[in-house]
Amino acid sequence: MPNHAAAFAPLRPEPLTRRARVWRSLFLSDLHLGSGRGRPQQVIDFLSHSRADSIYLVGDIFDGWNPQGRRSAPLPDHRLLLTRLETLAGDGSRIVLVPGNHDSSFRRLSGRTIGPLEVREETHHTLADGRRMLVTHGDGSDPLMALGQLVGWTGGKLDILIRRANAEVNRLRAQLGAETSTWVERQLIRVNAALHPRATYATRLTLRARHLGFDGVICGHYHIPALTQLDGITYANCGDWLDHFSAVTETGEGVLSLVRWPEAVSAPAASPQPLPAGGLPVA
Repeated sequence: MPNHAAAFAPLRPEPLTRRARVWRSLFLSDLHLGSGRGRPQQVIDFLSHSRADSIYLVGDIFDGWNPQGRRSAPLPDHRLLLTRLETLAGDGSRIVLVPGNHDSSFRRLSGRTIGPLEVREETHHTLADGRRMLVTHGDGSDPLMALGQLVGWTGGKLDILIRRANAEVNRLRAQLGAETSTWVERQLIRVNAALHPRATYATRLTLRARHLGFDGVICGHYHIPALTQLDGITYANCGDWLDHFSAVTETGEGVLSLVRWPEAVSAPAASPQPLPAGGLPVA
């Protein structure tokens, strides 16, 4: 297996301003709604400023590994997101859910349509320039998944506890007039990168995409945004909505971009923002 470590430098997503945009397609992953880690306000704010012909939810949208995620009644976070997705679907967007390891229960529904969601265990997307992209969460190419759900569940619980402790520290810092610290978030990102070696994960996925006859792969799971070429195969990782607030977008010409949404949101958007009748995203 080739080593792409040297050729695979981190890519910082392009920051967006908070205004309405239209894309040909939009890819998001790893929202982890229903857990103590999710940031639904940012997601809904982004989707309230967005419209696309196709919207792909590339796994770990809902967090079924967290006890909250196992309740039979939808959580408020879920309802808010589904309401926005229903609005987008009513406006003509095709919305595809590709389950991940945290919402794997949806995999048994692959091939069915649930509300506004077309559920597909894996799928493909043809870009406007004709390139064919494999769309998959990517957990099947992660050797750590062989250790079982317990390892991931324990890690998720530790992540929640660390973030809560950090939030309390920052609350106290704010009372003392000190600046908010992002040290914990930076360390969590580094730990995640160490547990999931970027080059190994990306290499496994791009090799699989090549074997299946695709020109590239759009995935999630790893939580580190990326958009690069590995031996002529496009590797696009959507990132996450815990730390990066990132997404992969496609313009009308088939150009893929990696974008980041602003973090400062105090409440979900009360109503969708007016969107232009056409056009392409501009930072």
